[in-house]
Amino acid sequence: MNRKYLKDQGFTQEQIDVIMAEHGRTMAGYVPKSDTEALKTQIDALKAQTGDLDTLKANAAKAATLEQQLADLQAQNAGIQKQADAKIKLVQAKVKDPDLLMPKLKLEEDLDAQLTALKTSHPYMFGDVVPNNPNPNPAGDPNASTFEQDVAAFKAKVDATKF
Repeated sequence: MNRKYLKDQGFTQEQIDVIMAEHGRTMAGYVPKSDTEALKTQIDALKAQTGDLDTLKANAAKAATLEQQLADLQAQNAGIQKQADAKIKLVQAKVKDPDLLMPKLKLEEDLDAQLTALKTSHPYMFGDVVPNNPNPNPAGDPNASTFEQDVAAFKAKVDATKF
């Protein structure tokens, strides 16, 4: 609405002022359509950013969980590494049964000192491991005698000396 239109319709200046004042009060909250469309576009863009923000928050939560899992796995790996190092030291110290001795060791303490103490207190646990079925002829020497051959030769000597 404009003043010229009202004047052309035959309104007086005083009436036009009153009409325009009232019109101004009623139109105070009015937002033009072009502004409304621009605001809708901004709202849609903000909603998209909010969705992106929610995705980022979810990813941040997943990242925190993964970081915790990584820290747990690294701690577990460190423990396994300590056990492996201890077992290697036991084998190098010629422990006869490392698996039997492993639970008795304190991995966070000095292993060398513990092994020295064990060698003193339990010397039978250390030394070369003897195989269950030793091969009497390990080199494959055809001229080497076996236990059975030695027994047969001894029996023959005993029989020869009988009266």
